[in-house]
Amino acid sequence: MKLQYLASGAIIALLPAITAACDCTHIGGDSGRWVDRLSPSQAVKEMNPNPDGSLKCYTASVQGTICINGDAGQYSCMYEYAESQQSYHGDWFLWSFITCGGMTLRIT
Repeated sequence: MKLQYLASGAIIALLPAITAACDCTHIGGDSGRWVDRLSPSQAVKEMNPNPDGSLKCYTASVQGTICINGDAGQYSCMYEYAESQQSYHGDWFLWSFITCGGMTLRIT
């Protein structure tokens, strides 16, 4: 039982470091409309960034293109942020410009 408390305490102590590693924000108040079989965050998840940080895009089947580039180490942060920020109101919406550390996402 004591070991369980120690392990729980260690995990709780690490949480600020884990969450601090993701420094994501959206720039401006524009949201992009997204119409596809995947949600915007699912499209980000499907992309897998280029290791060299070069531009990679996913074009929706009906409306929208999402492009990511930059620090591939921020990919999981970008996916998690996109998932938390997307909304559905008849179509999907996501901020049109997001940064996570050295990675950027644009939706047009």
